[in-house]
Amino acid sequence: MDKLAKVVFQTMTGMLIPEYCVPGVENMAARGTPYDEAYKIAWEARLRLGERLGTDIEDEDLLEFVEAMEEAQKIIAIEMFKKGFEFAKNGIPPYKIYERKRPRIEDFVASLDK
Repeated sequence: MDKLAKVVFQTMTGMLIPEYCVPGVENMAARGTPYDEAYKIAWEARLRLGERLGTDIEDEDLLEFVEAMEEAQKIIAIEMFKKGFEFAKNGIPPYKIYERKRPRIEDFVASLDK
């Protein structure tokens, strides 16, 4: 499961050459996609920070920050994939996940007075 999740992540982030991509999985990092636009913003900010700090884009702390955020994104994406796979495997339709009864705010506030 972890290997499949990682290959799906790599396909979606444009890290694989086409013949190794998972069929039916879109490359979200392709030019002009929202992911691509967000990445451009982050890259440009990284360049400006390096310039303002008087370092280049390979500033050790800046690089560590960017790589840590990319790793955090990868961890969350893979865990979301695994959770979705688990729901599908167990026959839990997506709408059923949200049908759980949620406490009303009025009941929560009232419980604080007790």
